[in-house]
Amino acid sequence: MCKGLLIIMVMIGHMQNVCKELGVQNDVFINIDHLEWFWGPFFMPAFFVITGFCSNFNKPYRKFLISNIKGILIPSFTLGVIASWIGLLYASDLSIGSFFHWGIRRFLISGGYWFLAALFLSKLSYYWINKISNRYAISIILIIMHIIGYFLFTNSICYNIWYFQHAMMLTLYLYVGQSLKELQISIKDKTLLFSWVAFIALVGVVLLLGYESPHIAHNVTINNVLLIPHLIFSVWGAYMIIQTTKRLKENRLLIYLGQNSLIYYCIHIKFLYFYIIIYRDILNEFSFLYWFLTIVSVILSCTIVSKLLNTKYLKIILGKF
Repeated sequence: MCKGLLIIMVMIGHMQNVCKELGVQNDVFINIDHLEWFWGPFFMPAFFVITGFCSNFNKPYRKFLISNIKGILIPSFTLGVIASWIGLLYASDLSIGSFFHWGIRRFLISGGYWFLAALFLSKLSYYWINKISNRYAISIILIIMHIIGYFLFTNSICYNIWYFQHAMMLTLYLYVGQSLKELQISIKDKTLLFSWVAFIALVGVVLLLGYESPHIAHNVTINNVLLIPHLIFSVWGAYMIIQTTKRLKENRLLIYLGQNSLIYYCIHIKFLYFYIIIYRDILNEFSFLYWFLTIVSVILSCTIVSKLLNTKYLKIILGKF
């Protein structure tokens, strides 16, 4: 369920960005922007922590490589093309050339979706790093990779091919996830509640000091001062969101969203544009109701596409063969 909750956070964050781009603003959107400051430090690293927790890095390399090509690269390519088709709903002048731009040229150069390109490279990198028997050595290597990736990105030293700089920053979290699986650390409910309060308070201190909420996503908002605090916030927040969802009553929607999070991640932005354009006038005038209606509409639309793609003859598009 944790991935399901995280993908909803992704949708909410992207909805805020699309609304700003389309000039839709009111008090509700401003307040949600403020809430996003507090989950921003951990919500993308948490995907990598969960991946590290659930992945098997001890299988033969050939099987590992093939499974990741099928599970990450193929969907990244095919869903990118499908997302372009969905874009025709609100951009009827979209040209055939744009499909080739996304489906071939952009994929070859940048890997398509930043998250999936970075996830693919980080998993391949960590597979070999994980062969080192000394866990302290692994920790040092991954922290150095994190710092180098941050340095390369923030100084724009070279082109971020296939988002390798993001991969360098995020590989560390695969190790965190694997370590959590091995250690099986759990905390009491009161301790978890106190941890959330402390987390929110400390992020609030960072904001009050005039810094932007630190996060690693397509855009990285970390600076030299926040490099170490962000590492702490991201690991701390990822652990707490995992522990929190373990305590929630089983929710079929969150489970389904989590199991198919890759589909929702790849296509939801196109549906966001479509529905925000439709609801633009009432979104400017009314508050939470229409904001909520937009999110629900996007989730329902993505779910319909997900159900279709998971059918017997179409699941090959997702690399399920």
